[in-house]
Amino acid sequence: MPWVAGLQARVLTHERARAGQPSHASVVEAALALARRHGLAARVTRAEDGWSAHGGARSVSQVELSDDLPVIIELVGATARIQALLPEVVALASTHGTITLTAARVFEP
Repeated sequence: MPWVAGLQARVLTHERARAGQPSHASVVEAALALARRHGLAARVTRAEDGWSAHGGARSVSQVELSDDLPVIIELVGATARIQALLPEVVALASTHGTITLTAARVFEP
């Protein structure tokens, strides 16, 4: 079977977080573009509540919807592919998020 050792890089940030220069794109947009360029699976999940390690609480109530909710960006791929782009992920999210790395088994047909 085509299962390979892989990694899941997870970035916990918020919707308005901006990547560094030169693009000034959002961290979400930049991370998805990075995943696309490297042929990785990616997913962005919006959370209802969250607390960042950088001191910010963000939540949404039933009455109002926020435009700066917490988000989780997940990038999944073979170990070598994820390790190769980790410096770029760190550059994107180091000031606006927390990054975790988890071992995974990845199916690559």
